[in-house]
Amino acid sequence: MRELHEQREQAPAEALAQAAEAAGAPGARGGAGGVPWFAAQAAALVAAAHRLVFRRIQELTLAGHTDEEAGTLLRPDAEHLYGLLALALADFPGGQDGTAGRSGSGR
Repeated sequence: MRELHEQREQAPAEALAQAAEAAGAPGARGGAGGVPWFAAQAAALVAAAHRLVFRRIQELTLAGHTDEEAGTLLRPDAEHLYGLLALALADFPGGQDGTAGRSGSGR
């Protein structure tokens, strides 16, 4: 099971590393399998958030909620979750503005 999760996160981690490298972030290459630790962390966080949302959708669907009801019930929690994710990734190298993030730490 662990290997399955690692495989699911490998492609996003590689894509995140490429984006950071394209933005000129220091340390954008290296680490296990050529993927830096920060890219693996970011991919794991995104995958975990998606798993949680998917699990909640399944719960609401199995409870008999319509798509519209499920969306209404899920929206506040999903917005909160993805807000936390955005905060966690705010300093990701190559962030939205193409820099090393708000702090410029280049982690």
